[in-house]
Amino acid sequence: MMDEDGTANAALIAAYRLSVGSTSGIPGDIPSLIACAFREHVGEEIPRTATNLTLFRRIFGNKTMKPGNTSANQPESLLATLSKLPPLQPSAQALLDRACSILTSGPPMSMNAELADGEELPAALHTLNQGAVWACLVGGGANPDLEDRVLKNAREEEPDWNEMQNKIRKALTPEAKCLWFLCRKFFFTWNVADKDGESYQLTLYDRCYHHRMYMGRLFMLDTYYHSTLSRARMPRALEVYISKFTHIARTPKGLWGWGASTYSQLGFVSSGFVDPTRLTFSACPKVAELEASLPPWEKHRMVTGLSLLHDRAFILTTAAAVVPEVARVYLSEISKTDTASTPSPRPQALSQITSCTRGQQSFSSWAIGNLLPAIMVTVSWGSGTRIQ
Repeated sequence: MMDEDGTANAALIAAYRLSVGSTSGIPGDIPSLIACAFREHVGEEIPRTATNLTLFRRIFGNKTMKPGNTSANQPESLLATLSKLPPLQPSAQALLDRACSILTSGPPMSMNAELADGEELPAALHTLNQGAVWACLVGGGANPDLEDRVLKNAREEEPDWNEMQNKIRKALTPEAKCLWFLCRKFFFTWNVADKDGESYQLTLYDRCYHHRMYMGRLFMLDTYYHSTLSRARMPRALEVYISKFTHIARTPKGLWGWGASTYSQLGFVSSGFVDPTRLTFSACPKVAELEASLPPWEKHRMVTGLSLLHDRAFILTTAAAVVPEVARVYLSEISKTDTASTPSPRPQALSQITSCTRGQQSFSSWAIGNLLPAIMVTVSWGSGTRIQ
């Protein structure tokens, strides 16, 4: 909307020119707020002469001010000028009110803001906890790989697969790094997540899988199936166990698995990429009964040990131990061929294994006393591979 008599037009230009010199030492970009208010009210950009003056001052400082005109360098003078402006369009007036608020109270701080007695933090993105801020930014497209480590590692592992490297470049663009520098809280969050978070990467021929996790929120990138970092749709993970492209997370809502399940690592056979899926034990009544008896957000207490070794999963619970059917066969084969000279405890008889099969799921379970010694002998039972 054009200013009919030009009064507000000229007053905004004068205020803008005054703000360039009088607010150079004040946090908050007041000249830009006034320039945006001009655009909203007048319907065009602020005159180029004013813009050129801003650039000139930023380069050479405020030496262009006349020595005797000391009042022009004071924020109070600018505040008085802004208060005399006639009413503007609502959107322009909101910007101008924000500029006045910065002059009187200072800009809103994203960190270390002092609160009065009884005052609460405003409902804003930067006041969320760091895990939520990190998840919101990465979910919104922010690139957390500021040092391009994913691409560098992929090039070192597989230097000849240019198409795979290009997919990484498109998913983790340099432009998307800028979001971390919008405010101090965002950059602080990135630093903490980079230090305390966990990540994993596997590059094999023309495929690269990478994921990052901070405070239980996990984002993944598989160049075969994803075009960007994608949020794992599951509860927050407490631990993640890995075997190549197979992953199992222990969460307060139970076990979730994703990735490869070609050999029934997740309890069912799938030839493609498995999205995060809740792992159930309907074929193993004791384990299913135990999980159902736990409170909704304490299902993680069921699992006391989990191992992913050579594409085979071993899950130890307080009720029984569970392995996929393929792993049971593998365990039997190793037991038959093991010729260790030192006597080691073994199951009474592997033929006593109770096989549980229902639908696509195929699990085997037996008493902990039988399973644990066998695993200790044949596959070096451990807590699994943790992401680093």
